[in-house]
Amino acid sequence: LSSCNDRLHRIMSGKASDLPSTKRELDEMFHSMADDTHFQVDELEVLCDMFKMLMTKSGVSKGTITRVAFRDLLTTSFKMSDDAMMDRIVLAFAAESDLDYRIGFREFIYGMSVFLRGTLTEQIDFCFNVYDCMKRDGYITREEMHQLLSPCIVNSPSDEDTAEAITELIDLLLKKMGDAKDHRIGKESFRAAVEADRLLLQVFGPCLPDKKYADTFITQNTLDIYRKRY
Repeated sequence: LSSCNDRLHRIMSGKASDLPSTKRELDEMFHSMADDTHFQVDELEVLCDMFKMLMTKSGVSKGTITRVAFRDLLTTSFKMSDDAMMDRIVLAFAAESDLDYRIGFREFIYGMSVFLRGTLTEQIDFCFNVYDCMKRDGYITREEMHQLLSPCIVNSPSDEDTAEAITELIDLLLKKMGDAKDHRIGKESFRAAVEADRLLLQVFGPCLPDKKYADTFITQNTLDIYRKRY
């Protein structure tokens, strides 16, 4: 299986037209995707039904899942609640060249493959892309770390104490994972650190689902939930 990035680079740029219009084309796509994701054909059929429920039916975003709908999915099925992190996850699902909040069918499938069942290598790429989703320059800078870690720090008696705690944590992470002189962490440094200590995978905030939610996502029950909502 190729990496998350390799898959996303294969995604068509015309998002609104990447869901086949005929059953034969769709079946062919499912069998191709089954070879190249962590899903079986019957699971891809369930995900396709889910995509059709969530996607916008008209207008400029027709044929895609919008930011609002995908955030609803993250909240409903995976119990996520951090607004900023959910926005980052939406962008990480989108093709790298897009920098928008619309998710096409292929992006949804390949993204979910990693999100739900990715290998460690794939999850490292995904988490780094979430943390680097705004600039997409291949680095997590001190400024980005501050934005990511601020919601994770329990407020101290004063704003000054909170700021100091965040600064100390960033300094520690830079020494452990990156380049303290350049004040940033590159992808390969992030990868090496996580491979040495898997607990660092989501060190800048949770962006992968709990296993109990991931394992029960592709079910008829989930389809029923969204059928009622959409």
